[in-house]
Amino acid sequence: IGLAVNSCERQRIMVVGTNVTTVQQVSSYCLESQAEVLPYYGTPSKEEVDLFKPQIWVICLPIPQNLQLPTNAHLILWEEPPAVLQAISNRAELLTCLEQLSL
Repeated sequence: IGLAVNSCERQRIMVVGTNVTTVQQVSSYCLESQAEVLPYYGTPSKEEVDLFKPQIWVICLPIPQNLQLPTNAHLILWEEPPAVLQAISNRAELLTCLEQLSL
């Protein structure tokens, strides 16, 4: 019974960035994956991160100042237009990444 409960647990995704419009847009895309999403504008404190316990981080470039990620963080970079290697910039790519990380 414990496994069934855990398999139904939704992923927790923290979307972090300095541009409010971008963070809101990316957060709405993440919600399509049926995840719990916490949009964050700026740099979250350690306490805020500890409370939400994100499993996946979506960083909307440029990276907010003083952002410290856990060493085991699953990380997705978002940039429009994509100029950074490995950054994604559209809804379909984001949902594909989220699906791959949930396997």
